[in-house]
Amino acid sequence: MYGINEIKNILGNWDIKSDLKSDLKIKDITHIEWPTQEKSEWKTWEIGNAYYLKTNERSKMIRNIKVAKVLYSQGLSSEFLPIQTKQGGDYVDGEHIFLLTKKIGEPLNHRPLTDEEIAQMANNELRDKYGFELGQAMAKLHNALKSVQDDVKPWVGNLYEQGKNAIPIVKKHDMGISDDFFSDYIENFGLLHDKLPHQLIHGNLCVETAVYENGQVVGFKGFETYNLSFPRIYDLTWSAGEINTQPLIENYLHTLTEMLKGYDSINPLTLEEKQSVYYVLCATYLKGHKYYAETDGAADLMARGSRAMIFLANNKEKFLNLI
Repeated sequence: MYGINEIKNILGNWDIKSDLKSDLKIKDITHIEWPTQEKSEWKTWEIGNAYYLKTNERSKMIRNIKVAKVLYSQGLSSEFLPIQTKQGGDYVDGEHIFLLTKKIGEPLNHRPLTDEEIAQMANNELRDKYGFELGQAMAKLHNALKSVQDDVKPWVGNLYEQGKNAIPIVKKHDMGISDDFFSDYIENFGLLHDKLPHQLIHGNLCVETAVYENGQVVGFKGFETYNLSFPRIYDLTWSAGEINTQPLIENYLHTLTEMLKGYDSINPLTLEEKQSVYYVLCATYLKGHKYYAETDGAADLMARGSRAMIFLANNKEKFLNLI
């Protein structure tokens, strides 16, 4: 653990004195992982009101700097874009690597939120109002991530299999979902999945990860791992929000459609991607049900996902031909 004086000595490697006062506040904001309740391996300090200081294992730090730089080349900021040291380097190198960055937005919540908390988030209205622009920004995000995926070497996940493997547990909990829903998923998404473009994606583009300025998405947060290769359309369907937290499903579908159109205007979606929107959503809630069923303290999250899955099973037609 680093003390305040040690942190101040480390900060001396950057020429930021004009931004810092003698009574500079240094706050440890290292988040607690859910559900382990252990401190994250990403040690983070908030420096005044403008900066973050971060440290982690060397390879992860360097990897995230690479990703931040390619995001910047696409006009997107992130919380890992380095401020140059006095010596002109990206970080302070020693027993540990330290990285100083500009603060963008507020720190993310690293725990599942309640329905009420999600409904009250400020970015909800921004996402709904600027869905097309958000989709365009996500296309740029994917362009950046794809350019470094060979260096990052992400873990390759099979979304279809994850959903399929969850079906026995979902059936066991007997939510009144017809077997036709599961058969449809296995037969039709099984054919589509391997045809979908896969690449390094964000993997958790929830509403608070996007940073807006004057109606434009200027950056994304939440890049602690960069380790998932999945169908790229997963980021779009997940970013539209949780189905059961939307007060009106038509609002949700409109936002998702605008995001798809915005993305398509920069990175054209394939026919298979357009056909898979419904099944990607099904896979998301199927695998989520299995995870929450095996996780202590997640009964409310499982119930929330169950409501969404029941809605999907009974309203397939609403999710077809969105674009």
